[in-house]
Amino acid sequence: MATATTTAAPAPLYWPLPPALRHLSLDLAEMAALAALQPPASLDVVSIGGGGAFFLPDERHNAAQNEVLEDDVEETECCYKVPAGCGTAMRGTAALLSGRMQERALTVCLLDSEWYWCLKGDAAPVGHAAWISELRPMGLRSLCLAQLALEAGDMVQLAAAVPDLEELALKICQLPPNALPVLRHLPRLRRLEILGWDAYWPADLSEDALQCQLLGLCAGEAGAPDLSLRFGADGEEFQEYLHFAIGWVQQQLPPLRCHRRVEAEVVQFPLL
Repeated sequence: MATATTTAAPAPLYWPLPPALRHLSLDLAEMAALAALQPPASLDVVSIGGGGAFFLPDERHNAAQNEVLEDDVEETECCYKVPAGCGTAMRGTAALLSGRMQERALTVCLLDSEWYWCLKGDAAPVGHAAWISELRPMGLRSLCLAQLALEAGDMVQLAAAVPDLEELALKICQLPPNALPVLRHLPRLRRLEILGWDAYWPADLSEDALQCQLLGLCAGEAGAPDLSLRFGADGEEFQEYLHFAIGWVQQQLPPLRCHRRVEAEVVQFPLL
């Protein structure tokens, strides 16, 4: 068994692992470094610690002006550029992990970043779809995405790339207005966690829109499993929105002849 920690330094293009290695344990794993690992035929198990797999962004950018940021920029405008070749890096990562993950669980995140920084995808309409599409061979059952600016196309690609997904966590992610109804196309989804949702909730999006999103998700497809929801928000007002929306949705499901049981909780999730 080998234990290693990949660093933020540029990864080699080709890094052969020991020829008799059977179990590789990683504390942290930068995506390009994972893609560079060349496993021997003997490798049976690859495990990644709680830090998960992370992208190393190229630069800090202003989402509105697309300029490199200074330290005094407004927090709500902060984002990173998605690294070049992220699709290729994820493809190499999938080749390494497929069939070797005991938990079939993956975290994709930024490393050591303040909450108001997020990773923005390629220019529309590509977004994060280039690397999300490469998740499919892993057969993931659990996925956590943290501090990503997700577009509508990213959510559609996500639903297509992880059809076996049972648990999804979105932590301090920018979500498009129609994000939740798209997730109803994950036929095995049993647990959804969204933390820090209010960090990027559009100010002009009404409470009715939140209710409709939740209803679109919870109504589900025919035969969908019971669903457990966990929402975390910092602001009390948004917590109240969530409580009200959940109660309203639970009242609407019986008239729609939806027999899916939906349980939900709203918790305090401080952003600072």
